[in-house]
Amino acid sequence: MTFDDICEAAGVDSSNCNSDMRAVITFMAEERPDLDQIPQRIKDEVHSWSGNLNLFEVYDSLKDRPSREIHQLLRYAVQRHHGVCGFALQGFKELAWHFSVPLDNEAK
Repeated sequence: MTFDDICEAAGVDSSNCNSDMRAVITFMAEERPDLDQIPQRIKDEVHSWSGNLNLFEVYDSLKDRPSREIHQLLRYAVQRHHGVCGFALQGFKELAWHFSVPLDNEAK
C-alpha cells in the first residue's frame, strides 16, 4: 500500500497531512522482511552467538564478510534481541552502526 492508498482507505484527504504524518504513514506502509523470510543459515549463526561469543568475537567473525551478509546478520540479531536482552541488543546496535547497517526505526 502507498501513502495515498492508506489515506483513501481512511477517508482522509492526503493533501491535508503534514510532513510528519506523511513520513509515519509511508514508513508503516513499507515492506520489511518478516523474520520468517530470513535465511535459516543467518538465523542459525545469530543463535550461535547468543551466550557463546562476546561482542569482539562477533566483530571478528563479521569484519571480512561481504556487506550484504553483515547487514543480514546484524539486522536479524537486532530484531531477535529487540525488547528481550538490553545488553546484547545494545552491542548489536553498536556493531550495526560501525558497519553502517541501517536499522528500522522501531529497532533503534
